[in-house]
Amino acid sequence: MLRSHLPAVLSASLIAALASCTTESTTAGADASPPAESPAAFRATGNEPGWRLDIGRAEMVLLTNFGQDRLVVATPKADASGGTIRYVARTEGGELVVTITDRLCVDSMSGMPHPQTVEVVTGDRSLAGCGGEPVSLLQGAEWSVFEIDGAPIVAGSRTTLAFAPVTIPAHGGRGFHDDVNADSGGT
Repeated sequence: MLRSHLPAVLSASLIAALASCTTESTTAGADASPPAESPAAFRATGNEPGWRLDIGRAEMVLLTNFGQDRLVVATPKADASGGTIRYVARTEGGELVVTITDRLCVDSMSGMPHPQTVEVVTGDRSLAGCGGEPVSLLQGAEWSVFEIDGAPIVAGSRTTLAFAPVTIPAHGGRGFHDDVNADSGGT
């Protein structure tokens, strides 16, 4: 059981431990790749009410009402502009509009940070939540350590951490969907 939760536990622990570290860039999450360029399916979740959105190459699936209500639509062409990706899909009841923004988002229930903020609008309902893999917030830039457990590091020393990119199976390896539509349609 511990092994299946290990990536999430490690991500949360490392993010908490890095609170007294900085990267060369002042915006660690701002450079996260847009989900449309991701090699894995994109997932977003939200709370109050609980919902989940999976965006795959062929279809988008929105689960609401504790998974009892399921809306499945073909994944439309993404419209990418700056740090925002937008999908607009036609449904029997109107439109499903998904807006994914490269902006740090903290899950309101778990406190887990995610690289993207997500808004889903369908009919008269608007859902807000987070998306993307939390581990991506640690990867890329080199982190400089200034203190450990509240104490400064040894004077004159330089301590750094770097996290190599890793491939995390989409949805814990359960294989819900294919990759996100690689054709973003943006310029």
